[in-house]
Amino acid sequence: MMISLFPLTIAAMTVAAPLPRPVEPSPVLHIENEPARLAAKPGNKWAGGTPLAHARSGDMPGRGLPMPHALNTRTLTVRSADGRILNPGTDYVINGIYSTLGPGSSPSVSASDTVNVSYDVGQRRLDSVIRLPDGKLILRQGNPSLTTAALPPLLSGETRVGNYYLDFFATPADADWFPITATAADAPTRTAARSLDRTLKKLRDGQSVRIVCWGDSITHGGDASSPDKRYPSVFSARLRERFPSAQIEVTTVAVGGSQSRQWLHPEKFPHSTAPQACRFERVIENRPDLVTVEFLNDAWMTAKHVDEIYAEIRDRLHAVGCEVLFITPNFTMPEMMGSPDLRAPDNRPYVRALKTFAETNGLALADVSARWENLWREGIPYIVLLKNGINHPEDRGYAIYADELLKCFAAR
Repeated sequence: MMISLFPLTIAAMTVAAPLPRPVEPSPVLHIENEPARLAAKPGNKWAGGTPLAHARSGDMPGRGLPMPHALNTRTLTVRSADGRILNPGTDYVINGIYSTLGPGSSPSVSASDTVNVSYDVGQRRLDSVIRLPDGKLILRQGNPSLTTAALPPLLSGETRVGNYYLDFFATPADADWFPITATAADAPTRTAARSLDRTLKKLRDGQSVRIVCWGDSITHGGDASSPDKRYPSVFSARLRERFPSAQIEVTTVAVGGSQSRQWLHPEKFPHSTAPQACRFERVIENRPDLVTVEFLNDAWMTAKHVDEIYAEIRDRLHAVGCEVLFITPNFTMPEMMGSPDLRAPDNRPYVRALKTFAETNGLALADVSARWENLWREGIPYIVLLKNGINHPEDRGYAIYADELLKCFAAR
């Protein structure tokens, strides 16, 4: 079963009338005199610095990570408690990418002083061109969101032709058109169920099967709306639907911020905050039949690193009788992907190397990356599926993981 991200039907590529276009810009929220304290040290990307409460990715102000590019830096004003306007550069600096403030070169306020910050923060929106049952084309505006813009709903008999994406502070003229030319089922993935014979036989024979989902914050389910929306949970539920006679146990073993080598060699590469949790013994202690492996945080790796480290993962798992299924990761913010183009292919060396490693060694692969690469053809700019704007998907993005994993487990 394939879960589509959105209800859609492939629309005809030619239309009889000009496409309606958005007439309203993406919304802007003005914040006046938000109290804050300037951090004593500048931030490092999204960590540290002073995040602004209404420019964060959580479900309410003051929660979540700073939302990249959501702050209009030209509108920002910082005042001291007595109303004096502080000087950018000397009193404070702005991280325009990660929407945070830091101390300037010679600040006149300290980290213990309260300042008042005024600024504009943007929202994103998806507007749909919809074909009515009589053939007429209309524009239906979506609900704006700081993080994950959703599509406006379809009514009975309607067909979605495509979507306009309005990024932060976009005007109608800036709206980016994403026509729907494919579905999720059309994505050319390299997902393959190689070397899963023992696990598949147990599932089909109605036996007990233990599966461990091993990984980083993606496997842990960072920013999912609830535990049952994390991809191991979605995968587990759907696997039980497919094999109702089997006794299936799916366990998550994951630590946010971790890399695979930190689990293999914690003495050489200790995790900065949870060194005791990153132990390979945790992955295999219950003798699983299958281990799925997801490490977005391995994206720094070259092909040489993949060949060495992932061969060790394979060998360690095979040595204790575990089959293995590798997972290519979701897309991340454009700066991390190396391209501002929301239609660009995945050129990360790690992803290419992981696909090659799995194929060369005859190992199973769930090609999540290729599904994200196809999103623009489904009318979706992938950035709206990143809940924290950086690397964590929201629920629709996590469902893609379950989609690709399930492809490796045909009922017969």
